[in-house]
Amino acid sequence: MNFKLKREKLVLACESIGINEKDIYFDKDIVPRRFPASIITLGEAEGNLKTASRYADYESLIDVYLIVDINDAIDPDLEIHDFSMKFREKCIAYVQKDIDKIKYYPAKADSGRKVKIAKVRI
Repeated sequence: MNFKLKREKLVLACESIGINEKDIYFDKDIVPRRFPASIITLGEAEGNLKTASRYADYESLIDVYLIVDINDAIDPDLEIHDFSMKFREKCIAYVQKDIDKIKYYPAKADSGRKVKIAKVRI
């Protein structure tokens, strides 16, 4: 699946779990103002179908950062985990690929609001 099609399907997956279209970004330097939000960026490319002198094809890997506000959350870890599992289900449905690794970490958004981020590589 090419990069453009894969990214379009990931946008659909983000929208289907409740992320507004205006809260999906493609620039990692943007700080979202509303949550939940996601940032979709090009991660790296892996060579496929190695021949004697080169790779016949490359697959672009995409990083998706799922971001939730945890200021009023009773259990922030459970909230980000459930949110990322919903995204995983939609990835399997839309992209036909499962997520092999999710990295969770805390962060601060604009004006110090606490958020949790799930980094997913697809």
